[in-house]
Amino acid sequence: MIELSALLQTMPIYPEAARTELFRNPNGVARKTVNITCRHADYPGKPTNGNALDVAVLNDFLARPVGMTKMAQHIRDGLTAGEFQAVPPGVRGGRRLQRTRGQVVDTPPQES
Repeated sequence: MIELSALLQTMPIYPEAARTELFRNPNGVARKTVNITCRHADYPGKPTNGNALDVAVLNDFLARPVGMTKMAQHIRDGLTAGEFQAVPPGVRGGRRLQRTRGQVVDTPPQES
């Protein structure tokens, strides 16, 4: 979680000036991971509160494990290299999210 947290903190998706010490911290990353994994049908315990997007992310990974793994690797590679790159041709699987007046508009991924 510490390594993933450090990597996610390098994402240029929020202005650095707007980030607090809680931005993508290890505890928050661990909680989000639990929120997603506990939504799996085979999870033996009680699900955490989480949100609807956690279910959508889990469903994307279950429906397209190869594409989503490629997408995660592409993001990891771009962040590690210090440059967040566009999605490469043939790798689709992410969701496009847009905030509109406090609501998240979710566009499902396209198959490639």
